Amino acid sequence: HVDLEVIQALYEGASQRMPTVEARPTRGTTQTDTAQMQREFLGLVQKAAEVGSSDIHIIVKRSGAQVRIRADGVMMKLQDMTASTALDLCQAAFAMADASDTTYMPMEYQGARVNESSLRGTALRFPSGVQAVRLQFNPLPAGGRYMVARLLYAQKAGSESDVDELGYAPNQIAQIKDMRRKPFGIVIISGPTGSGKSTTLQRGLTALMREKPGINVLTIEDPPEYVIEGAAQLPVTNAKTAEERSEKFRQAITASLRSDPDV
Repeated sequence: HVDLEVIQALYEGASQRMPTVEARPTRGTTQTDTAQMQREFLGLVQKAAEVGSSDIHIIVKRSGAQVRIRADGVMMKLQDMTASTALDLCQAAFAMADASDTTYMPMEYQGARVNESSLRGTALRFPSGVQAVRLQFNPLPAGGRYMVARLLYAQKAGSESDVDELGYAPNQIAQIKDMRRKPFGIVIISGPTGSGKSTTLQRGLTALMREKPGINVLTIEDPPEYVIEGAAQLPVTNAKTAEERSEKFRQAITASLRSDPDV
């Protein structure tokens, strides 16, 4: 078995030694092409969700592209595809997302988010259990692209859904529940990619609002990810630099403290 990237690199090397061979003309992207690429992207989301993956990685280089997924913290290869197909796939994914930037810029860092509202009016649907997909686009040398899609899963149904089922030890569960019930202080949750930080916060806040009906919960997120029913989720958007992001967070914090919050 030989990776597609290796095969295409061999063809590329051969074509450079035969300058009389003309390159194939490129075609314009139509709405039909975009719709097909969007269906293929959601097909990748389906495959990743079936094994409980947290992320999909699409790395596009000159000689080809590779799709990998992260499941249980481990990266594994899903499939190969041509560079042109992968670039079309990245652009199509951006086109179906809500983004602060209205224009797709292949040589820029961009972030976006695909949720149920951005799919309204189309025949496209998320696979069962997936609530949204957060996209991060990064430029690579020679016109390459690196897209990471974070899968955000819907909270399981059931009034008693809490942090108990996330894999914490019994003493950790008791500590988390004790900390979130305190009327003062700050709880910091940290960890590597895919370790469950956002899920812990979503479950914890949802359970807290269930335990204390009538409290006012505000979140400040860059950007909002999971839907947290009952909370006002304030976005941090249009921040291009670290300084701008810090200022946007400061503004959001000031606004939230003036909005009569309990949490």
